[in-house]
Amino acid sequence: MTQQPPSREVLAAFALDPGEGIVFAVRTEPDGVWNFRTEDARYVLCRYSPLRSEESVGWEHELLARLSHTEWPVAAPVKTSHGPTAVSTPSGQYALFPASEGSPLSPRSLTAKRIAGRLLARLHEEFASLPAVDQRPGSGHSWELDLLIQPSGAQTFNQLARKLGEGHWELASAIRRQRCRNLRKLSRQGYGELPARIVHSDFHTENRLFSDGQLTGLLGFEGAHVDAPVFDVAAGISKSCLLSARNSGFDLEAAQSFLGGYRQHRTLDSGEVKLIPALVRAHLLWLVASQLAEWHVGRSDQIIERLATVMENQFPALDDVASHFGALALA
Repeated sequence: MTQQPPSREVLAAFALDPGEGIVFAVRTEPDGVWNFRTEDARYVLCRYSPLRSEESVGWEHELLARLSHTEWPVAAPVKTSHGPTAVSTPSGQYALFPASEGSPLSPRSLTAKRIAGRLLARLHEEFASLPAVDQRPGSGHSWELDLLIQPSGAQTFNQLARKLGEGHWELASAIRRQRCRNLRKLSRQGYGELPARIVHSDFHTENRLFSDGQLTGLLGFEGAHVDAPVFDVAAGISKSCLLSARNSGFDLEAAQSFLGGYRQHRTLDSGEVKLIPALVRAHLLWLVASQLAEWHVGRSDQIIERLATVMENQFPALDDVASHFGALALA
């Protein structure tokens, strides 16, 4: 991994002088994150995926600016010297944020899962209080995967799956089967009729920072969009309740703690509860679609391996426990 900082052009756009601070890479691939530290302040410089349009990044920045005026510890993007909050270069779009203090809670703590559920429910209440917004450009509801992959140059999810099948037929077939199964389930269970508002969609441990027992940083709005709030609940289970990335199953105790915490602040109605298993599957497919888009533009040679892991391990693990989620949500 290269440790080269962003160009002087990017730093100058945010009035950052590399001679007066220290820039070091947190990660550089597939997207970039750099810390910039001076004697007086700390910043985080982010490079967005080239699959993100200027309109999509602008939508996110407007949301962050709104939330920064609430009680939520959300860092609003810093304006460039010309006024906008992002700078576009041949290497991608960059944005600068004040660094958030704190550290994540233990990813295995059941108490932390319950806290996460409570916080997500409160965040949904905050989202509901904001003025209505249009859908994020380049995004859609969880089953609208065509919109998610179109920035890669493919027109439909099925087209991209067919292309994958040219070299990985079994993997592509498994993806298409899961997609068809999920669409039927979501349609029968009334997902399309649910009210929609802003959702976070990446409410996992690393995106919640704490200090002295208080939430001091809420991160990870790259996937925020407009959807049914229960999709966010399902995404939280998908992100936080797998026992490992290569999967030894879903942790039902963790899921119960997360759902119990959520229900302390927001009631899930019977229609939402019924949809949780299908929306956990939809979230996994959302991640698959995101990976397919990255694969289509040649951004990583490890994507096929990651897709195989999801299809061979995580979907079967979901099948093993899906019937329990409804009971856990009501326990």
